[in-house]
Amino acid sequence: LYTRGLQIQKMGWAEYYGPFFKTQEKALPDINEGDSIHLTSVDAEEKHTLPPARFNPASLLKLLERENLGTKSTRSRIVDSVRSRGYTIGDNFELSTLGYAMYETLDHYMSVMLSPEMTRQLEQEMDDIQQGKTDRDSVLAKSKTSLLSILEEFKEKEDKIGEDLVKGLQRYWKDTEELGSCPKCGDGILRIVQSPKTGKRFVGCSNYKDGVCDQTFPLPQKGSIAPLEKACPHCDHHMIKVVSGRRAWETCINWTQCPGRQDDLKALDERRSKQSHKDEGGKNS
Repeated sequence: LYTRGLQIQKMGWAEYYGPFFKTQEKALPDINEGDSIHLTSVDAEEKHTLPPARFNPASLLKLLERENLGTKSTRSRIVDSVRSRGYTIGDNFELSTLGYAMYETLDHYMSVMLSPEMTRQLEQEMDDIQQGKTDRDSVLAKSKTSLLSILEEFKEKEDKIGEDLVKGLQRYWKDTEELGSCPKCGDGILRIVQSPKTGKRFVGCSNYKDGVCDQTFPLPQKGSIAPLEKACPHCDHHMIKVVSGRRAWETCINWTQCPGRQDDLKALDERRSKQSHKDEGGKNS
């Protein structure tokens, strides 16, 4: 049991405000150990430990700076490469299947490559060279010896590392591209593909190349898309999650025809129409 409030020791400037001085905190009465108090209410709460918040670009840059990893000019490229290579999903840096596979494989076979100590030490030695505390040749010789040892170990295990990474990549492709069976032909697999002619992405059946099935569904062209393991409650088609910047939403691949999403489409058309009229008015003026 606990109570929370405040006791003002010195009024200071608040004394001149008189009745106009207010605080949201309740004032605690003078109480001593053993005194009886009147209980007004009891609130029972059960809470669980929450995981730490996911990184965003700004917090990840701060972490790299705090851990002395990279330089001012390279840290932003490190963050960009993590996203562009498919290791994470969205701006909150949720680890993708490929990211898990990369980490698990290297942690199992070559954990030294994941250690920040090696990078941090090299960065410190580079700073020491600039400040004249050490010479370039000794740092290069030391780094060469260390890297050759790592490369030799990597060479010995490259077949196993390659096999595990391929398995991880296949899981990544399945998680990010495959949605499930085709509702039209039944034996084909719906996949997220990109048109070589237009560059636009859409959902198509794997039997399309054989001329057996021509089932397709349009997709949003902006943001990342991840298949969800559930069906639309309105039309029973596969669901997807779209992440664009800080926005994320769920929809079905049949969103243009789904009876449960027509109101959203009308609202979208109205917003586009208003924006179009606004743009035209700006040009005419």
